[in-house]
Amino acid sequence: MKLKTLACVAVAAVLPKLAYAQDTIRIGVIAALSGPFTNIGKPFEDGIKTFMQQHGDQVAGKKIEIIYRDDGGINAEMSKRAAQELIAREKVSFLIGFSLTPSALAVAPIATQAKIPMIVMNAVTTGITAKSPYMLRTGMTMQQMTEPFGTWTAKNSLSPHQPAGPHAAPKRRVHMYACSHAPGHRAPIRRSLNIKVAASVSCQ
Repeated sequence: MKLKTLACVAVAAVLPKLAYAQDTIRIGVIAALSGPFTNIGKPFEDGIKTFMQQHGDQVAGKKIEIIYRDDGGINAEMSKRAAQELIAREKVSFLIGFSLTPSALAVAPIATQAKIPMIVMNAVTTGITAKSPYMLRTGMTMQQMTEPFGTWTAKNSLSPHQPAGPHAAPKRRVHMYACSHAPGHRAPIRRSLNIKVAASVSCQ
């Protein structure tokens, strides 16, 4: 219900612009279309193209035009430049995509200032939608993915490591690799397992 409400607010915010626009609605997609995070961004493009092939490129008598910008995933400056260009030069009515959290966080203040609805299709860090009243996330959060897994693992599947001494309690040893940006640092699996990350891996 909350998601529907947010979607209605986002669409309502842009309707006045569309009422005076020409017959084309332009949508800007900012995503990782190259580099190590292509597996996240490329499905955005593939899904959009497949949908439009099946259902056409018109909605309510208006033609839909999709404009893509590649930000590599976590290059915040590139995401900001892409958003500014899409709004100022391409005159888009929506910004969508956002493969990873740094991209979404970088664009949030730009969308707020321009009053452009911003639809996050992936960036999973919990709480980022609070960064802009124009931001809506259609996907899941990191907490929804990792906390149930961590809770189950702690209870069921970790083999105890037996320390020295006949009365010593068994300990559970966990090796965790986390990307050195927001989702990696805040992954709720760490809280579920009550562990610390000894080292993080750069996702550049």
